[in-house]
Parts: sequence; structure tokens; C-alpha cells
Amino acid sequence: MAAAPANAKPEAGRSPAVFLDRDETLIHNTGDLGDPAKVELVQGAAMAVASLRGLGFQVVVVTNQGGVARGKYGEADVEAVHARIDALLEHGANGATVAGYYFCPYHPEGSDEAYTREHPDRKPAPGMMLRAAEDLKLDLARSWMVGDAFRDTQAGEAAGCRTVLLHPEAGRLSPARLGELAREQAKKNSGGDEAAEAAAEAHRPDFFAGTLVEAVRVIASQRHTERHRVAAGPPVKTAPPASATPPPADPPTPPQEPKRAPGRAFRPLSLPPEEESGPLVEAPVNALIDRGRPVVERAMQRARGRQDPPKPADPAPPAPAPDAASAAPAPAPAPAGAAETADRRPHPPDPPAVRGEAAPAAPAAPAAPAEPSAKILQQILHELRGNRGGGDASAATIVALVLQALTLVCLLGALWMAAGDDALFQRWALATLVFQGATIAALLVARR
Repeated sequence: MAAAPANAKPEAGRSPAVFLDRDETLIHNTGDLGDPAKVELVQGAAMAVASLRGLGFQVVVVTNQGGVARGKYGEADVEAVHARIDALLEHGANGATVAGYYFCPYHPEGSDEAYTREHPDRKPAPGMMLRAAEDLKLDLARSWMVGDAFRDTQAGEAAGCRTVLLHPEAGRLSPARLGELAREQAKKNSGGDEAAEAAAEAHRPDFFAGTLVEAVRVIASQRHTERHRVAAGPPVKTAPPASATPPPADPPTPPQEPKRAPGRAFRPLSLPPEEESGPLVEAPVNALIDRGRPVVERAMQRARGRQDPPKPADPAPPAPAPDAASAAPAPAPAPAGAAETADRRPHPPDPPAVRGEAAPAAPAAPAAPAEPSAKILQQILHELRGNRGGGDASAATIVALVLQALTLVCLLGALWMAAGDDALFQRWALATLVFQGATIAALLVARR
């Protein structure tokens, strides 16, 4: 039987329970204990049992007592030990009561023939837990099994409970490593039984804890999560009404772009003639940086190629009145605009036959004076080129801040997570030094 999920529904009239192994979980015992005077609770056992009762769990002890089959003590001695445990628990904390004790006196290698055999109550079989569930009306799906051996958690898994395996290295080693160590120990204890070894290899406890008190904390945290899940309730699902044709889907609404302020057309700046030779006022260039240098260069080219508007031609002097004896009237003068247009048209190159001939040099056209807008754009472009390297320092500063944050994280990890572990502390400290050195290097780059 697999362990029940964490959100299993409670059975009506049944309560959850925590099944505890006895030896090395609730009391100290490394051998066969049949003397009540030698019973000693583990540290915090009474408070742990009282806490479980306060959480709404019944506490049940299930234990293998092969000493009876080996003739070390009798069943009456086992009952006396359990009575002593009750007295110590009641003296240790109010409410620390055990609902029932279940033990299996059988062992396949016993010396007493009456008890020498395999039995379904013997862990890792779940017989004792199943009998307790019937006797005490327990809900196994919401119950837990806590023990220090693989056979304990195997029995809990077979009964459908969640499991916590106690291991003294639970605070230092990873759950995967703890599982490997526990499986190795279970294989040693199997006596070469291949079926037992295969079962131990396939078993995975749900949680690990160092002590019984830590196991109670694990159970309490899971109990808190379950109560919140039950209080929230399952999500309500409503089925859509049946119809012959599905309703038409709403047309997808196009994503709306954020509203922006209306932009203004670029206008070349100009200064009064008397201020052209004076110092230029440096204007903010953040907006021009966003648009990019190509835009500025194109604007400069347009400003340089722009020419002054043509001046109106001087009016021609009035022609004298022609003589009557003139042979023919003089031709009408061509308009000034047409002459200028003719001058601006490109002329085809001279043929090769006349290229070598000397031609009269045409008068050079006077260079148009540079406009004030071209000067200002040149100044802006110069500022843009000077500010190109500013991003490297900003990026180096950001990298330095990130590295400094990582340095603080490593320092906290060395002080908090590596407490009591020298090797882990050295690794955290080395990482702190590396990140601090990288931070200093990034700051030096940013200040160049």
C-alpha cells in the first residue's frame, strides 16, 4: 500500500495518529530491554508526545520485541516496561499520553518454539498498525510513522502513512545521502535476504529528522499546510451551459500603445548675426542621444546643402526706342529665372577632340557661408562622440554592485548555514573572498 497523498480526505469518525517506534525513538535501548527500572526516555520525548496530542493526533507505539522469542524476557516484562514509559511521560509533560502499545514477540530465529516464526505483525509488515487502526478508529491516510530504522518507515509506507526516518546526521547530510546510508544499514540487517534487500532499495522515506522533537516539527508544519488547504477548499468548476452552437468568440482587442506626447518637428537652431562669433551655449543632448548619431549626421548634411534663396534680378534698364530705319526689332530679353535655371543644369562633358584645348576659366562661385545651425549640430555631434564611453563605466558600476551583493550573501551563508561545519565554512569564505576581489576589480574599471 502506497503512502497517502498530503491532501487525502479525512474518513468520517476516524482520527489521525502518529505511530512511534519504541527503542531509540521514544526510549534509549540498544539491546533487549525487559527491566522497567532501566527505562529512560530520549530527550524531549514527553514534550513531543504532548505536542502531537495538542495537534490532534493519537499517539500509538509499535515495536518489535524479538527478545521474547529469544527467551530474554516474557510478554509480562514488555507490559511492565510500557507501564513505566506511561509513568515517565505523564511526569514529564501534561497531556503526554499514549493511546496504545502494540508489540510483536515473534522472530524467525528465536529459541522459544512458540514464538519462532514469521508474523504479519513484525515490521516491516504493517500488521500492528492495521490492528491499531481497527481498534482505535484511526485514519491511516492522515497518519504518520516515525522510527529510526528502515523497517519502521517501510511498515508506515505499507500501511498508507507518511513517514519520517530519524538519523543523527539529518542536519548535515542531504536527504539522498541519508537514504543511501539507511539502505546500506537495512541490507546489512537483512541477513542476505534478497527480497528484503530489494524492498529496502525501492523504499524512500518522505522526510528525515535528527530527533523525535525535529520529527514533530516536520509533522506540525505539514499539518499547518493541510489546514490551510482544507480551509481554502477545492477550486469550484462550473460547466458552461450546453448549446447547439458555441457562442461566437469575442474579437481579440489589439494591444493599445501607451499614449505619448505629440512630437515636434526638428528645426535647425539659429543665432542672431551678432552672436555667431561668440561662445555657444551648451544645450542638453539627452534627447538627441536617444535618436542616435545617424539622425544628427543626416540633419547636418541637409543643413550644409541648404543654400540661400536666390536674390531677385535687377530690373533691366528701359531699351531706347528703335529707329524707323532699323531692319528688324530686337529680340525680347530672356527672363532672369530662366537664365539661372539654365546655369544650374548639368552640362555634358566636352568631346575628346576639344578636351585638350584651353578653355577660359569660369569664375569660381563664392562659397556659401556656414549656417549657425550647422555649427550647433557640429557641436552636438562632438558632445555625442565624447559621451560614447560613459556606458562602460556605468556597466562596470552595476557589475560591482551585483558582485558586492553576492559577497554579502556568501558571508551570511558562511556565518549561518555553515555553523558547526568547518569544510562548508571554508567553501563559503573562499567564495566571499573571490566575489570581494571581483568587486574591487570592477570598481577600478569603473573609475578609469
